[in-house]
Amino acid sequence: MEENILDQVPDYKLHKRGTITICTFLSGPLVAGYLIAENFYQLNERRKAIKTWIFTISGIIILFCCSIFIRALDNVPNIVFAITYTVLVSYLVQRYQDAKIDLHKERGGQFFSVWRAVLASVIGLVATIALLLLILFIVSPEFFQE
Repeated sequence: MEENILDQVPDYKLHKRGTITICTFLSGPLVAGYLIAENFYQLNERRKAIKTWIFTISGIIILFCCSIFIRALDNVPNIVFAITYTVLVSYLVQRYQDAKIDLHKERGGQFFSVWRAVLASVIGLVATIALLLLILFIVSPEFFQE
């Protein structure tokens, strides 16, 4: 008897779009890049995972530059940036991964625990804060002096 490959339960796990969206809002685009890239790795789409990292790093640099220039012009609350990149990330996951996530679910595939994404969020948040402090130290070392 032949097995239909479409009937097999996937032996890998994915992150859900909702989890990615919430973690992005709470921890930033670095975590979004990690979670999206991890989905692509699990789906055996290595090139898309690498492109995700390239776009993530580029996006963080652009976001950082934009936040400096926009704040110099006007007092824009941080929440505006968080909502903007969260909506963008949610759209990109919907566009590039939702169909595969849905198919994965239909086949009985499992999903990563939300706690794994929360751990990634905490690590990503610490890394982002460390990077910002490093940049602040390089640009304005007098900030750290008494």
